[in-house]
Amino acid sequence: MLSRRDSSLAELELNPANVSAWYNLGFTLEHGESVRVGEKNYTNQDCLLTALELDPNDPLIWYYLGHALIEGETVAVTGRSYTRIDCYVKALEMDVNLSPDSNMWYNLGAALKEGERVQVRGKVFTRIDCYTKALALDPRDSFVWTLLGHMLKDGERIQVQGKEYASRDCYASNLELSYDPSGSDSIIDNMIPLFDRLHSTWRNLGNLLLKEGGQAKVWERVFTAQDCFRNALELDPSCKEGCWNNLGTTLKKGEKVHVGGKVYTERDCYLRALEYDPNMSVAWHNLGNTLKDGERVLVKGKEYSAQDCISKANEHGTPEVKKLTVDWMEP
Repeated sequence: MLSRRDSSLAELELNPANVSAWYNLGFTLEHGESVRVGEKNYTNQDCLLTALELDPNDPLIWYYLGHALIEGETVAVTGRSYTRIDCYVKALEMDVNLSPDSNMWYNLGAALKEGERVQVRGKVFTRIDCYTKALALDPRDSFVWTLLGHMLKDGERIQVQGKEYASRDCYASNLELSYDPSGSDSIIDNMIPLFDRLHSTWRNLGNLLLKEGGQAKVWERVFTAQDCFRNALELDPSCKEGCWNNLGTTLKKGEKVHVGGKVYTERDCYLRALEYDPNMSVAWHNLGNTLKDGERVLVKGKEYSAQDCISKANEHGTPEVKKLTVDWMEP
């Protein structure tokens, strides 16, 4: 059986004006890759441009031409220059029936820079608007939920299918899609293996709750920042040194937490953070604050007093007096 590429080449030998064959051939080529057709080499962009010459009103060809362009690239069609964004917009404006394709709205959003806006059918869209549109068409796209959780600022909300979502709700929606509540009581045991990077979602949600306060609901279960960091570390014990540090900041004096079958105090968490990054200023600072006068702790085979820890912290930064957290988000 012929591959899609070989089949397209065979069809073009019989009919060089076969629009579908040019489109399919372009679809099979990677960026920068070329294939011989007749007396000329064609890249994926060349194939799609040839298809557009034959049928300039096919929105799918415009869409995949946008997909074939990288940031900064342009192509000329009927005397006009088109960027990747222009191609996506052209496709959406040409056929209202294509708009149910959530991938198109996602790719348009991904092509936009922060703060950039684009007009589609007379309406202005930001990157967040495009992702929201994608979710309205496919609310089971866990990756887009994570992106929106990362992008929404304090107090900012989106509306998907008549319901409002803040940043924490977006992270929770991603987690709900990757969790089967019908199994054991352990949320970690029930995580669906197909969903990777879930530790990042738990960590980001934990950071958000540390910053804004409150709790988050996932499958009607309430999670605190501490719960989120613990879940992140259960999924990936090396889930960045900041995760151990921030977990430590959620613990009160004398409080302990279970991670991976082991029990950790606040001090233990800072020590774990320093195992991954011995130059982490905030962890040194927080560790020092757990030590009493005359008390010492072993880090990387060397003993440190409270003052030693603060000195180490000052070597790598100027921490404040209170407990310090590591504030970052990533999809």
